[in-house]
Amino acid sequence: SCVGFSAANQQYLAIERHPGLDLPQLTAFVVASAKVSPANMWLFGKNSFAGDWTGYGIAVEGPSSFPWPHLGLGRPGTQGNGYVKYTMGLQDGFALVELSYDGQQLRGALDGHELSVEVPGQIRASGHDLLIGASPQTQPAGEFLEGAIAELLIYNRALTPAEIQQTRAYLAGKYGLSPAAGAKMPTAVIDGGYFPVRTANLATPE
Repeated sequence: SCVGFSAANQQYLAIERHPGLDLPQLTAFVVASAKVSPANMWLFGKNSFAGDWTGYGIAVEGPSSFPWPHLGLGRPGTQGNGYVKYTMGLQDGFALVELSYDGQQLRGALDGHELSVEVPGQIRASGHDLLIGASPQTQPAGEFLEGAIAELLIYNRALTPAEIQQTRAYLAGKYGLSPAAGAKMPTAVIDGGYFPVRTANLATPE
């Protein structure tokens, strides 16, 4: 099962702002697909780009469907913030997108193909809602996803390499993304609890 999003209908989900969602460090896994589009999109976001960047999220470059993490480390513009574009896309069906930040390294992966960028700092709190399928950087929300999300996991710390491998294998096996022989359920992950999710408009994602 998955949640489908239509950009034309401006569909997205929202989790209202809460201190438990302000994460100086994080790890995120998203099983998602996205159609090629002339407009950029977002898998999820809790960002603000007014002045110094704050918050976190993963955008999708529309024409290529490349995932595009954005981490707001309290600096203006792209320089010095967590800002890197993957070089593989989401247009061919579900893929596993990963993002981890420990205060020194931004680590990402798409279906196990990894990248790493050194960018020291801490993610600054944005004060915005966490949106799934859109970005909160503008009010009202914009840059809506044309695609689907099967699962989104966000942890309030940088997981260890072993934990990332466990979670990657578990999700790959669950969704048939790649062989996951002998993979075990992750046993050492911590999250910040559960938050109520509300639909943002009458065009509820399906």
